[in-house]
Amino acid sequence: MTRLLLLVVLAGFLVIPAHGADKADPQTRATMNGVFNEIAVLMPLSVDQVAFAEPANREAIAHALELLTSRSRLLRIHGAERDEGFVHLARALSRDAGLARDAFGRGEVERARYRVRKLTENCVACHARTPGDAGGEFGMRLFHQMDVGQLDLEELAQLQQATRQYEAALLNYEDLLGQPGAARVWSVADYLSLCLRVRGDLTRPQPVLNALVVDQAVPEYLRRDIEIWLTDLRELMGRPALTEPLEEAAALIQHARGRQDFPADRQGLAYFLRAARHLDSFLAANPRGVKAAEAYYLLGMVEARLGTSPDLGQAEYLLEAAIRQAPGTEVAQKALTRLEWHLAIEYSGSAGQTLPAEVRESLDELRRLAGG
Repeated sequence: MTRLLLLVVLAGFLVIPAHGADKADPQTRATMNGVFNEIAVLMPLSVDQVAFAEPANREAIAHALELLTSRSRLLRIHGAERDEGFVHLARALSRDAGLARDAFGRGEVERARYRVRKLTENCVACHARTPGDAGGEFGMRLFHQMDVGQLDLEELAQLQQATRQYEAALLNYEDLLGQPGAARVWSVADYLSLCLRVRGDLTRPQPVLNALVVDQAVPEYLRRDIEIWLTDLRELMGRPALTEPLEEAAALIQHARGRQDFPADRQGLAYFLRAARHLDSFLAANPRGVKAAEAYYLLGMVEARLGTSPDLGQAEYLLEAAIRQAPGTEVAQKALTRLEWHLAIEYSGSAGQTLPAEVRESLDELRRLAGG
């Protein structure tokens, strides 16, 4: 199971507000069911490099990609009247489905598999926006189609986290982190994300982190980070929140950035995760308007700092959502500047000058919307 798939799926569960698929009109619901059928074919194959390239699977993959492309275009049309989260996920699904189909048709199997993983992330994220058990139904159906027997404990916890089996995931993380020398920076970070961002629980992770600090099998650099995270958890427990949630999130982000010696530094993790929880909650209650755009922008900043891949991933869609939610505003221009900067880094082999055609087209549209 790839880390990119699971973590962005989780981000999608938490980030995008919605009125829920249960309120979709019959035509949209039928289109969504069709999209699910094709995703159910593609997702298990996309996480296995050998299976996706297997000639025996070529016809099924090509057929699923063709149907998914046509259905995702319909979903994009239906999404025009929905909330911004649904709209930008539908747009991303439509774009990635077409790119995956075209790449697969050209024989670029690995590029197609990458695109399938991206469109799968968006589709699962969209279905996971509703609260409670219903929000995880799509992910659970995919979970039961996968061979979890081949997963190690960390991968199983990640998959449970992605499919909203939160308590089971927490227990597996705690089992993993309790094994001498088993802790890695990403497993600890994933566990903290689940505790702080999903559950809002500042107390539960402290005994686990206390044990890791004295575990000599844990690398010294990680023990130093854990000591800082423990200090931050205690600080956050006694921190009075500001009345305005966006101001509180911005203050937390500023504090987190002050912790970092370089952009990929993990020392600000606890504060970033706390800020993300505030922003997730704000967007769930306030999905539209300039304030929502500001929240999308701040959350994009957090995701860019927390990202686990060179690919901009979820941050790209959040910054795009900020621009589309409040075109022509200062926040849209800030989001565009940040997005352009990150894309230049992502395509640093060409100094950001030679962007793929689809990326250039998307950026041109966003520049017009932002007024930049």
